[in-house]
Order: sequence, then structure tokens, then C-alpha cells
Amino acid sequence: MADIFLSYAREDVAKAKLLALALENQGWSVFWDRSSIQVGQDFDEVIEQAIEKTGCMIVGWSNAAKRSDWVRGEATIARERRILLPVLFEPVDPPISFRALHTEDFSNWRGDNNDPVFVALDNAIRQRLAQTHANASTFAAQTTQTAELDLPEKPKRSKLALGLAVATALIIGIVFYDFYSVLSRPPDGADPSVWEGSKSNPLTPLSEKSSLLNGPVQLLNQSEPKQLLVNQKDSEKTKSLLKLPEMVPIPGGEFWMGSADDDSKASENEKPRHRVKLGAFSIGKYEVTLAEFASFAKSSEYQASGCSVWNGSQSEMKPENNWQNPGFPQNDNSPVVCVSYGDVISYIRWLNAKTTGGYRLPSEAEWEYAARAASTSDFSWGNADAKQYAWFSDNSGKTQPVDDSRIKANAFGLYHMSGNVWEWVQDCYAENYANVPEDGSAWEPNRCAIRLLRGGSWSYPQDYLRSAYRNGNDPAYRANDIGFRLARDLP
Repeated sequence: MADIFLSYAREDVAKAKLLALALENQGWSVFWDRSSIQVGQDFDEVIEQAIEKTGCMIVGWSNAAKRSDWVRGEATIARERRILLPVLFEPVDPPISFRALHTEDFSNWRGDNNDPVFVALDNAIRQRLAQTHANASTFAAQTTQTAELDLPEKPKRSKLALGLAVATALIIGIVFYDFYSVLSRPPDGADPSVWEGSKSNPLTPLSEKSSLLNGPVQLLNQSEPKQLLVNQKDSEKTKSLLKLPEMVPIPGGEFWMGSADDDSKASENEKPRHRVKLGAFSIGKYEVTLAEFASFAKSSEYQASGCSVWNGSQSEMKPENNWQNPGFPQNDNSPVVCVSYGDVISYIRWLNAKTTGGYRLPSEAEWEYAARAASTSDFSWGNADAKQYAWFSDNSGKTQPVDDSRIKANAFGLYHMSGNVWEWVQDCYAENYANVPEDGSAWEPNRCAIRLLRGGSWSYPQDYLRSAYRNGNDPAYRANDIGFRLARDLP
């Protein structure tokens, strides 16, 4: 197989060739020259097989590439497999669903192998291929153990067709969002806090202290949304079911957020490093557990289905999986997973209606402040063994109970701020820290297509556990390594 699959629009063939030759000079094998496909070969099948077998995909974004369904489809598949390394062939913004990924700017690159952007890409390729080969070895060993089972052959699916469908759906969704947001925008002076459910715009920006988190509970199901008004009788009936997260008070203070400009391990979206001053607050000692979320689901008859499941080599969206069935065994103290940002907001509104209120998601600044716990190193544990503090791809194949005694807390007494599950935070994704608040509040512009995720997870390598590492996804996205923890203002 080729080490690298290079995806690009035909208008960018000269730039693609220049990059392919430079990569080949580094010793990589690159699939890029589609004219080499022989007469009589099925074009789609050759491309699909090349993508399935490659260890890393580079996509070159340009105006032409953004318009290409083929490039978007190929990039979607690579992102699902977690092998995508995007670059800019022109100074353009990547498609909106890919903006959470760090992207190297090759628009002014002229073929110099010593150029910092090429060196950074070369290092990223080496890390990506090493991880891909490690995952393949692990998956092969697991497959060998179950090879004696006589399983029926699964029908072959076209992943490229699926990627194209997803990319097309995203484009349609963005156009619909722009149109709908204009029609549904409340007039001046109107109360914008009414939540419309999952069939309304899931990207509506929220305020940390918005009435959205304290209003009547309304479900965000993908089918037949229904409103649940909480009254005194309902509150008494569910009192015995309620399980409250354990909260830890965090003292206010100042800290350096992000990564230094000369940090070779850092992505550009972690910069510039900046001072943040925030007040005291409380945050969950653990991630919200299955039992705690189940109290909400049972009381409100909440249902949510469809979850992206990591199988050891790639992620696959499966309609039959959900927070109760994420693809591996759980117990009551496992962190709940397969929850979207919208699911989380529904839970918080329900919890606030059942209690004295005030629960919310932490802002990104609060999250990093709590994760660092006064540390300034890459990891809150410094140079200690990461396996004593976090569950990640080296020591876990699924989520682990939040109270597992094998994992140590950080200096604030918080568990799993790194690893176990990615955690939703309140902020919208910003490409860098140039214009974000410095008072610890969440950054929420008028439009918010991507919500932030922090902390790494059981399915990712140690590099993703750094306190400064940032990730993000569509607010409607669910995966079996995504959960959350709560924050609350102190009285």
C-alpha cells in the first residue's frame, strides 16, 4: 500500500505534484497520479482501495477543492479513519466541517524540504503512520483471536460513496442553516431563550448563564421531539431517581492558557499563549456517569440513537448504538458516552429543574485551568508515568469507571481531566486565541458550527492528552469516546 494518499482538485495538479515529489524524496510512497489507473480498471474501486489501504491522507484545500465532491468525500473518509492531515494549497478557509483540524499553510511553499511548514508536515506524517501501524497490529491480533468463528461475509459497502453523501449532506445543511437562521431570528427585544428541540437549529449559541439552561425541559430526540414541563409532582416522583455529580470547588486565579509560539508539539489553534484571570467555580470530580445520565433519561423518557463507534482501526456511525449500548460493556460508574452537545444541554436543563440550579458546562478556559491544576508542563503530572493518571490508547480499549482506583487525581483532586473520554465544553471552536475572552468566560459568536472538545480519550494516543490540546466537532455528533463533566458557579 502507499504510505500517503494525496487528495486534491485537478486544478491543483502542479502543486500536488510538487508536494508528492518532495514526500517521495523523504522516502514515502505516495498515491497521487490518477493517470496511472489502467484502461479497463474501475476508477472508483481503485481509489477506494487506495484510501482503505493507506496509512495517511493529505488533502490540499483550495477554492477548487472545496467545490469538489470527490475531494470532500475522500477527506470525510480519512477524517473518520483519523488519518487526515489537511494543508492549504491556497489561502482559503477549509470547509466548515474540517476547520477544527489544524491545517498547515502551503500556499507559499515552493518545494523546500527545510521549510518549517514541510518539516511540520513530515513530523505529523511520521506520527500518524506510526499510530496507524500500531492500530493495525492491535486490530490484526484481535482478529486472529476470533478467526475461528464462522461469520457470514458482510456485503461490501462503498465508503467513498458514503463519504460523498456525508459531504453533500453537510453542504445542504449549511445552506439550510443560513436560510433558517434568518427566518427564525427573534425580533429585537424578544426572548431568544426558547429551545426548539432537535428539529430546530442545533447550532444556536448559548450563554453560560443563559435561561436556556434553566428553562422548561424539552427533549432533543432525533425523532418526535416532545416537551416535558417539570412540575412539583414530577419533581417528587423522580426524587429517588436523582443522582447528583460530585463537585469540587476550584479557587480563582490567573494562568497561562495555550501553548508557546516555539512549542514544536503545539498546533496553531493553541496559540497565542495568553493570561486568563477567572473567579472561583466548582467542577465535577468525575465525568458525568451512566447512572447519573440514566436518572435523567428514565425521568424524562429521553431517547437518543446513533453513535460513531471506534473499532480499533476506524470510526463507523452505527444507528443501533447509543449511550446505553456504546459498543462495549459499562457499569453505573462508567462515564456516559454517545452524547451530543444537544443531549448534554437537555440533561443540564433537566438537572437544573430538579435542583436549586446553576449547573452548566465549563468554559474552555475553566476546563484548562482545572486540568492544569497549577502545572505549566504539557501534562498535569509532569514527567510521571501517564498510565497512572489517564486512560488512553496505550492502556485501555474502552472507557473505564470514573472511580477506578488505578488512576490518580490531579492536584485539584479531579479525575480523568486527561483521557477516558473527550469532554464537551461551552465554547464554540475558534481557530486561535487571538480574540477570545481573557476573563474565563466562554467564546460564543453569533454562529457556532463547531463546539469544543477537550481532554483526549481512551482511543487516542498520549499526545492528545496535553492540557493545551484542542478538538471540536458538530454539536449533533455522538461518539463512544465523547462525554462531559459539569461546572457550577460558587455562591
